Amino acid sequence: MTIRLNNAKLTSMNLMNIKKNLKAIIAFSLFILTLWPLSSVSAQKTKNEVAYFAGGCFWCTESDLEKITGVIEVQSGYSGGDEVNPTYEQVSSGKTKHIESVKVIYDPEIINYQTLVQKFLLTVDVTDSKGQFVDKGPQYISAIFYQTDSQQQIIAEVFKLLNAGKPFKEEVATQVLKFKNFIRLKIIIKIITKKINLNTIFIAVVLAAIAD
Repeated sequence: MTIRLNNAKLTSMNLMNIKKNLKAIIAFSLFILTLWPLSSVSAQKTKNEVAYFAGGCFWCTESDLEKITGVIEVQSGYSGGDEVNPTYEQVSSGKTKHIESVKVIYDPEIINYQTLVQKFLLTVDVTDSKGQFVDKGPQYISAIFYQTDSQQQIIAEVFKLLNAGKPFKEEVATQVLKFKNFIRLKIIIKIITKKINLNTIFIAVVLAAIAD
């Protein structure tokens, strides 16, 4: 049998070869489709991770850590304590057992946890057990909060390197604490109008602690 198509002759043998080739192409295409979900998953970006630190006044700690390459966001708040939503004034008094702390969201593909811990320790006075710099009190101590056994082990290794050769006259006072909670601090700005002879607008900054 001979078929004329586009001025070309196709024999039965040619048709059989074409069919075989088509079957091979279809089979290969189906195989690629089965691998497609795996390729998509492997191409996905690594999920961001979170670390918690305390370095005295959280405004200062936030400012220091957000400059580190690989850190995506730093949030100020409190860790520890028993009050669910303490006020800024309550924590500042040092009576609630909360510690001013920060939540660090970072990209592990750019910076790993060990490097982040090391860089954090460079921003604090690791020998001050009473607070940090001009801020004194239990709410201003320096601390690293571990969430997993792996993080605890990494912190231990960093501290081992830190103490090698005894570079400090005093003992390292930065605490290593198991993560309990993080209460994020949110700034709420309220505009209040009060009449004193003339209408005067006062802007009140309210620091509200919101459980994370």
